[in-house]
Amino acid sequence: MTYTERDLGCWFDGAFGFDYNANRVIELAMEHGYEQKEPIHPEDDEALDWEALEAEEYLNHNTERPANSFWGWIDGDFGLWLHCPECGEVMGLDEGCLYCEGE
Repeated sequence: MTYTERDLGCWFDGAFGFDYNANRVIELAMEHGYEQKEPIHPEDDEALDWEALEAEEYLNHNTERPANSFWGWIDGDFGLWLHCPECGEVMGLDEGCLYCEGE
């Protein structure tokens, strides 16, 4: 699947909690071919953390998305975010960078 500028933004709201959203990130990556290492016990927070990190990395390496965008966590939310090509800070689609005034 190819993601476009219309897909940028929050995908999984942090209000649902990390555990719930981490599982959603893993499921999203699995939709793109990611293979989960092994079932995660509900009380194994460390295994969930690592699996979600690997799933996030998988999404960043195995999905087509707009230039200067990345899958990741920001303020507890997971999404497809745009970052400034000059300084790397996250920025809105229709605004320039608030940090370095880059485009």
